[in-house]
Amino acid sequence: MRRLSQAQREDLALALVITIGASALPDWGVLVQLWFKLSPGLRRAYPFPWYADLALLLFGLLLALPTWRRSGLRVGELGRYRLRVLLVALLCIGTTAVVYPLLPTRPWANMPASMWVLSPLAQDLVFFGYLYGRLERAFPGYLHQRVPVDRGLCLVVAFFALWHAPNFLGSLPAGYVVFQLFYTSVLAVIPGLTRQWTGSLIPATFIHSAMNFIAWSTN
Repeated sequence: MRRLSQAQREDLALALVITIGASALPDWGVLVQLWFKLSPGLRRAYPFPWYADLALLLFGLLLALPTWRRSGLRVGELGRYRLRVLLVALLCIGTTAVVYPLLPTRPWANMPASMWVLSPLAQDLVFFGYLYGRLERAFPGYLHQRVPVDRGLCLVVAFFALWHAPNFLGSLPAGYVVFQLFYTSVLAVIPGLTRQWTGSLIPATFIHSAMNFIAWSTN
């Protein structure tokens, strides 16, 4: 196995630091204190997840905007791969619409709407935007010659799943968190391919938001 270069090790370390930082952000003391300083009316109208997702969105923008092209903030080759993108969108959104209502645990119903309005864009800016732009360059080439998936994309979904791992410490059932880690790692490669093909974050974020909307609206 080829040894990692110093630059590759540094990029992996940076990705880990960003993942931990993005995970800890909602519990950051300064953020919590700012939220409590809001008027009671605002806190009732916009529960804390809105505030936390907005903070993560700003974090993602700070990372992605300086390297906006590399981070996928462009149309890219969307027109060229529109049929592939459409098929992936139909597969991901359709599967979610069929499978999610059948789950014994559906924890996202009645959550604040930020889980599909803000959260997908915030998460994607960090992982499939900024981190993919770095790791795709640091780890060029496909995972295998018969598996046309970027190595960088595989690393990104691993860090994306790691970002969800602290849910074991929350109120979600452990069984659901295991399922969540599966679809945020292995299955996340599928919508992530739209980022690889087009160089654009737009289709992946649209798919992510649509899937979250289904989870949010299913009682």
